Amino acid sequence: MQKEIRIFAGGCYDLMHAGHYNALRQAKATFLKEGYERVHLVAGVCSDAAIAANKGPPVVPHSERVEIVKACKWVDEVAADLPYGQPAQLFDDLRIDFTVLGDDHAPGGSLYEQAMRTGKLRIVKRTEGMSTTELIGRLMTLSRKHQIKSGKDPKGLVSELDSENKGATKPVLLPTIGRIVDFRGQAEAPAGHRVVYVPGVWDLFHVGHVRFLQQAAKHGDFVLVGALGDDDVNKRVGRNFPLQTLHERALSLLSCRHVSDVLLGSPWKITQDMIKTMNISVVCHGNTDFWDANRLDCDGLGDALELPRKLNMLVKIDSGCDVTVYTMADRIWQHAEEYTVRQKKKEEEAKKYDEKKAFVAEK
Repeated sequence: MQKEIRIFAGGCYDLMHAGHYNALRQAKATFLKEGYERVHLVAGVCSDAAIAANKGPPVVPHSERVEIVKACKWVDEVAADLPYGQPAQLFDDLRIDFTVLGDDHAPGGSLYEQAMRTGKLRIVKRTEGMSTTELIGRLMTLSRKHQIKSGKDPKGLVSELDSENKGATKPVLLPTIGRIVDFRGQAEAPAGHRVVYVPGVWDLFHVGHVRFLQQAAKHGDFVLVGALGDDDVNKRVGRNFPLQTLHERALSLLSCRHVSDVLLGSPWKITQDMIKTMNISVVCHGNTDFWDANRLDCDGLGDALELPRKLNMLVKIDSGCDVTVYTMADRIWQHAEEYTVRQKKKEEEAKKYDEKKAFVAEK
């Protein structure tokens, strides 16, 4: 058996989420478990034009999608600006030994057809309850079904999907401890290391998050990210935010090469006990107005960053990127009619997949 192989996993990687990340993680894990010592994962990213022609306009432009995929800790190389159905020539151009596909996709494009004929195709488990379509749907329908909280939104735009699927029970992400451990890997902070704590919401993990975390990592050896709970976020942000549940957000964070570990449902206020327990040396926050806007907290807890500010361990980071979760939301609203049509088609495809779904072991 050869010691090193090159594998390929192509996709749109639009609105990157736990499903995308789990596919990339499984792709590499599949071959490591087969005994290969080194698995070089090439992630192929489709062009904007290719996505628009086959699925409708992408939410995230190509340059940002490439940057986000590059930040994934399981990805070793990115092949950018690819066609939707990858040609067989890519096998030679990228020196690919195997290609990987999710169990919800039929092999399309000559690359996958050739891989299937020659035994060079591996199938990985689709992550339940997680898709770009699902995330777009949550915003378009203003649904809070993915949260415990409920309320009313002033915009009031409801897609046709919402009325058509009333009473339907959709698959949800099942965040087992085993899956979380697989995402986290080995990430202990040895004594003496400089721990950087970065609290936040981290909804719809995007290029702004990636650049911010990359800068935060320069302030220490171990980046501990605090992910606020769903209720805490909704109280302070409103509408149907967060669009992703705590576990969905956490899995995206754990997939980023700049993140060492995640504190689930992190406390709103940073305390002395928390600083000592987690051995925190520095606390980083961004240049958005989230923390400043919540200094007079709705729960009466006050300024979350009060103590690190007093201890002179608070660092404000300018990522140089103005993309936020609201940017992502606005991009979807701008194409609301096109996405409504797309959502109906994708919902039908998802329904057919769920009806025929069979067990596939997760790698």
